[in-house]
Amino acid sequence: MKHVFTSGEGDQKLFLEFYDRLKNLNDEGLIEAYHRQMRLGMTGVHAQAVYVLALKKVMKGRFGKDFIPLEGGVIDLG
Repeated sequence: MKHVFTSGEGDQKLFLEFYDRLKNLNDEGLIEAYHRQMRLGMTGVHAQAVYVLALKKVMKGRFGKDFIPLEGGVIDLG
């Protein structure tokens, strides 16, 4: 499922909160967070989109691979 992301007020603060929480997970916890989002799919909730972007950044930094497609502001969880 796809979601068109548009940045809103407070997104940076929310992103940093999610990012800090996710980066403190061990590898197993981070992978489970990814799989949870893949099973759920994009629900259209803006906060979820911010969470997925934070997850994308942490996973790319940790594993060196981009697991979550983002093109032209469109997040694609399959």
